[in-house]
Amino acid sequence: MINWNSLWSIVVLSSIVCADPFWVVRHGTLVESRLDPIIAPGVVSGHTHAIVGTGSFDPNYSYENSRNSDCTTANVDVDFSSYWVPALYAQWPNGTFTKQKFRGANTYYQVRRGTNEPIYEFPPGFRMVAGDPYRTTFDASVLAQDAVRYNCLGVTGPETNKFPAQYCPDGLRAEVYFPHCWDGVNNWLDGSAHVSYGAEGTFDGGGRCPDTHPKRIMGLFYEFLFDDVKPETGAKRTLATGDQTGYGFHGDFTNGWPTGLFSKIWAEGETCNVGFSLENCPPLKEVMTDISDCKYDGLIVDEEIGYTPLDALPGNNPVFDAENPRQPDLNYVEKAQFVRAVNGMPGPGPETPPPAMVSPTQVDSGDR
Repeated sequence: MINWNSLWSIVVLSSIVCADPFWVVRHGTLVESRLDPIIAPGVVSGHTHAIVGTGSFDPNYSYENSRNSDCTTANVDVDFSSYWVPALYAQWPNGTFTKQKFRGANTYYQVRRGTNEPIYEFPPGFRMVAGDPYRTTFDASVLAQDAVRYNCLGVTGPETNKFPAQYCPDGLRAEVYFPHCWDGVNNWLDGSAHVSYGAEGTFDGGGRCPDTHPKRIMGLFYEFLFDDVKPETGAKRTLATGDQTGYGFHGDFTNGWPTGLFSKIWAEGETCNVGFSLENCPPLKEVMTDISDCKYDGLIVDEEIGYTPLDALPGNNPVFDAENPRQPDLNYVEKAQFVRAVNGMPGPGPETPPPAMVSPTQVDSGDR
């Protein structure tokens, strides 16, 4: 039995630190499939995701299983967390869909806090989501909505909260910033209600945490890069959910970091304000590596996901936008099954996931 109390650590950053740590973990690709151990644990999920992180990714999440892996897509060889977002598709004029190539990801870790404010590590079993997959409108005053952005690479212009108007020749970079205030009790609540953005300031700032979520955690920010859809083809950008506005981009995170490493990084203060240059932060230098070719051999959904044209998105998701509300097929019955992957692609099957070894949804009272 794991002693959660002994594993959970709390660090108060020193008041003499001039600049708090900031680092970026680079990732190769792992797998794309209808897997989502947070929202759809143990079953086929509703839409295709682009997934990076631990090679032991599974339809069920547990901290122990995430850590029990022989590889990770990260250039930090002890980061066995999982990070995923909806895949990007093109819908062609004839109504068919093909998946856009997923190139890789960056995951940013930032300390944003008030003066002398304590900061807390992610506990074992912690998971969270950011964004709303079915949102089709935008309100800039809502931090959770402003936290979703797109960066059109290869052209000049500002970031946008919906799909850019122009073609992005060097790729469409989809971005989401996660909540960084925690209730201090729960590893997960439905709707990710155990975490929150600040009560004041911006979605990525160090504004005061609300009284309901008083514990500051690391700021986590995703950049996922996809090949863009060329407008002259007549095709439309479409998220795996069916969203054609882009407002419904979202991200999921499950913790797989070793306990105590963040504490060592925070203790270095501005020495570990290094961005991509992990070699300049002593605790990260010890565990940094090249991006590895992490071959996924876990469970995967046995279906075509769009390398060749599809008549419908995986999961039979209808397209929708602000003018055309989502109208799911109420008669749709999921028939896809899990099989064992071979180098990230479906192998022989089917196969049933084992019973979940689920991490606790609450942190022991002695750990807070």
